[in-house]
Amino acid sequence: MAAGGAEPGFRSAFGFRRRDCALRHFRLSTAPILFVQLRVRGLIMTGIKRAIMAAMAAFTIAGSAQAAEWVVNGNFTDLSLIADGTWGNAGDSVAAGNYQIGALSDRGAVLGGTGGVTPTGWVTSGYNFVFQAGQADNASIGALTNFSGGTGPGDRFSLNGPNQPMNAVNNGFVGESPAGGAFLVMDSNLVDTSDIGNLTLPISQTINGLTVGNMYKVSFYWAAAQQYGFTGETFEGFRVGLGDTVIPTNSGPNEQFDDTEANIENLPACSFCKDTGFVVNPDQGFTDWRKVDFYFTASNSTQVLSFLATGGPQGQPPFSLLDGISMTDAPEPTTWAMMLIGFGAVGGALRRRGGKLATTRPALAA
Repeated sequence: MAAGGAEPGFRSAFGFRRRDCALRHFRLSTAPILFVQLRVRGLIMTGIKRAIMAAMAAFTIAGSAQAAEWVVNGNFTDLSLIADGTWGNAGDSVAAGNYQIGALSDRGAVLGGTGGVTPTGWVTSGYNFVFQAGQADNASIGALTNFSGGTGPGDRFSLNGPNQPMNAVNNGFVGESPAGGAFLVMDSNLVDTSDIGNLTLPISQTINGLTVGNMYKVSFYWAAAQQYGFTGETFEGFRVGLGDTVIPTNSGPNEQFDDTEANIENLPACSFCKDTGFVVNPDQGFTDWRKVDFYFTASNSTQVLSFLATGGPQGQPPFSLLDGISMTDAPEPTTWAMMLIGFGAVGGALRRRGGKLATTRPALAA
């Protein structure tokens, strides 16, 4: 019995030892579990990072694809002849300079027979000019015009500014846009009562190969100024169109815009146009360059991109400056925002899932 009585005690003691060992083993075994959970969480976070990197790569590729430029000579540095004339043949390059451009540049005693100058790829019939950087506010090197019969400073077109040889105005004029190089100066409100009629007319370029229904981003810089020798407060802006025709305007000797209020009053309706709105330019002033992005949907594979200077009053006279025109494929900003929000929501859900796993792991025993 003694032996029999000792055996349960031995088994009991042995059993306690085994149970104690098992408990220690169980406590130690939580470390591999924690390692697995941490590893899973790490994999989830790695997946999030890879998804974000993939999204960034996709955006980069998309951005590269969208970088394709549809506009030719959007900085107006290349000039050429419109028609055969005393300077050469139609399409010939013209040396950089300050010129009245378009169909009107071939009229008048001074420019008669030149063949007309235009920025290559662009068409205009309005009272518009091209100037090289830093030269628009100097009458001694200003542009000859079809309204002038001479070549002196008083016969040349220029803008009020600090570089005028006489009657300089320290109005902060910046004779170069952020895009650099040449830029256009376009009359915002001019009506000639002679045979010419309305001279506030757009400059345009025909764009081919567009995809119907696709969104296109049109970017440009613009500023406001006043013709040299004139005074009075003015207001300026731009109307931009991408459609089957150029921006519609009035023809004939009618006032194009309201001379007293900053509203486009008499312009025909335009369903494919967008307006910058107006800036109020002080007497002999200058309103600095600003960038604008507009989004258009192509309604045809061939569309006309056009820009019309707007403003008033007519007799002051107001001028709108234009440069750095670009047109690229692009979805609307809201589309990009929705995509980014979607990626953020997915990433947030995965992060919360990883946090939930971390909170359910057993605590290590002391």
